Amino acid sequence: EGRLDDASALYQDALDLLTELGDRWGVAALTNNLGMILLLQDRPADARPRFDRAVAIQREIGDPHMLANFLSNLGDAARESGDGDTARGCYHEGLALARALDERWLIAYLLEDIAMLAAQEGRSAQAIRLGGAAAHLREVIGAPIPPETAKKLEAHLRTARAGLTPVAGNEAAEAGAGLTYEAAVEEALAAGSR
Repeated sequence: EGRLDDASALYQDALDLLTELGDRWGVAALTNNLGMILLLQDRPADARPRFDRAVAIQREIGDPHMLANFLSNLGDAARESGDGDTARGCYHEGLALARALDERWLIAYLLEDIAMLAAQEGRSAQAIRLGGAAAHLREVIGAPIPPETAKKLEAHLRTARAGLTPVAGNEAAEAGAGLTYEAAVEEALAAGSR
């Protein structure tokens, strides 16, 4: 916790300097990083305004890679605040951008994000399928899941598995692992659509 507070103070100092210099890209990146610290401190409501600002700046700059990344983070803060509709919109927009860029590591994150949202919303089989698809994609591209993401994802998938029979849970996991990343993206973009 203390190290996160130290990092936050350093980021804030750098943000002040970059704001003074007019470096919009740097301001967006550091604003996003300050939001990540708040999210790691389990303060999603406090993180959301940071991510909102980072997303807004990136929309002005027009960097689709960073915009997709920041949308994922804003979606996480919304999901952890119980705002599934905002999370879904952020994830879908970010996933569409990541697909257009063929950023497979970012696609894996967004599949995990949408799996967690599906679990939170009681769509257990879909959560497990998308989690399996993300794990398979990570294996194919050689991008291991970060420990903090793994911890959150596993907690959500444990809840999802509890909502299914063991057979149904295994079938969903196998189906997800068998999806191409393109098919997984299509399913994720349709996930929870109203």
